[in-house]
Amino acid sequence: MRRALILACCVLAFGLCLRCVADEFGNALPPMGRLPREGLANIDRFPPLPDPSGITYHPGTKTLFAVGDRGYLAEIGLDGAKLRQRRFRHGDFEGITVDPATGLLYLAWEGPENILEVDARSWEVRREWRIAPLFEGRTIFKPGDNHGLESIAFVPAPEHPEGGTFFVTNQSTSLKKRPPSALVELLVPLRTQEQPHGTARILRVFELGVVDLAACHFDAARKCLWVVSDDEKMLLQVGLDGKILRRARLPGKNQEGFTLDAAGFAYIAQDSGGILRFKFDGIR
Repeated sequence: MRRALILACCVLAFGLCLRCVADEFGNALPPMGRLPREGLANIDRFPPLPDPSGITYHPGTKTLFAVGDRGYLAEIGLDGAKLRQRRFRHGDFEGITVDPATGLLYLAWEGPENILEVDARSWEVRREWRIAPLFEGRTIFKPGDNHGLESIAFVPAPEHPEGGTFFVTNQSTSLKKRPPSALVELLVPLRTQEQPHGTARILRVFELGVVDLAACHFDAARKCLWVVSDDEKMLLQVGLDGKILRRARLPGKNQEGFTLDAAGFAYIAQDSGGILRFKFDGIR
């Protein structure tokens, strides 16, 4: 009886080990899942967007907006056709998102570590916020650092005084160096500030135990974030509490932007060139 009990405990412990792995600091990661990629294709058309590093679906225009490392902004049809494209500003834009309540775009500008508010139709810059770099005495964002603000996603909350909060990522290729590789929630005074310049404040910091967090998208249907690790070529499903729920390998290379449209298609912006599209049904 005792031998049988010991054997049962060993089997249970082995099963638990198979259910998760851990990073080098002991943080539990879920097992690798499978990401179906039906209809995977590169839809980028001529002229190609130079170094696309962020992409978002706009529910008002029913088009895609993308940014690039060299300061380009583009509006793209869901079939990949370029509707508008031009050098928006000299700067390294690494992410883009939209507030569905207003239709305004928000661009993540690496280097200054700023967020720009842009009119989706006129492409006029309305306001700009600098991210306060400190959180609880720690430096999270370091202006001028080549591995800094890398993506942005707006999470609407109608009851919130600012209409919602933002999640951004701080890119780092090492878990041991500082500033950290982290998912960060920001409070930006969208509704309570009229001045053209202001400051965004860090609310929460989640160190996921994964390097090179290059893209972030809020999934309103699933109430979660989809976060991409470029270096690991991995898609993470992350709860709004910062917990990694699922993970899977992501198609393509140099994946720096990720978004979902209203019809359930996923789009990946590849920094080395190209925009991939495939039917998205979550991680299995």
